[in-house]
Amino acid sequence: MSRYAPTFPTLLDGFSLETLERDRHSIFALSPGFDVIYVNPAYCAFWEANGGTPGFDTRSPIGVNLFDAIAGVTRSFYRERLERVLASGQRWENLYACPSAETHREYHQGIYPLKNAQGLVIINSLKVERPTDLDARTGAELELAYLQSGGLASQCSNCRRTLRNDDSGLWDWVPAWIADLPAYVSHTICPPCFEYYWK
Repeated sequence: MSRYAPTFPTLLDGFSLETLERDRHSIFALSPGFDVIYVNPAYCAFWEANGGTPGFDTRSPIGVNLFDAIAGVTRSFYRERLERVLASGQRWENLYACPSAETHREYHQGIYPLKNAQGLVIINSLKVERPTDLDARTGAELELAYLQSGGLASQCSNCRRTLRNDDSGLWDWVPAWIADLPAYVSHTICPPCFEYYWK
């Protein structure tokens, strides 16, 4: 499997391919059209260990468009930021969460323009990783706490917290609904994520 397009090493400005290859954090690079042109070994290991993302195949990721794997407001958010980095030539930083039912993870993302706006290098550095506190509530107890009057529970599609149904406005981390999402959960954006990412 080739992990980079043939021209990728010639585009590096301020990086060496060897440094990117040795880095233990997930790194990938995009063309100006946002096709994947490079993934490092840590990228492949992360995606294989975490079940990957629809649209991204770690066996042959080169040429896949980033936006084939991103939907909704997240797609427009990233498209705008990545286009801005390409146009300005200025690095951009982002913080994001990537939780699972067992593990809470937070990442720092650095997006670096390649020379002559020929692409981007994206470095995802782990900031926080800790076990998720297990929630012992049963399905019926969860429904009682989170189902809204319309019969649906509202889960943030970004941070994956779920809105309580008690008019408190509180959004909770519900581990049971991360690994096994019930049919009655509807995705939305919680107020903090909306304000931070999209307002």
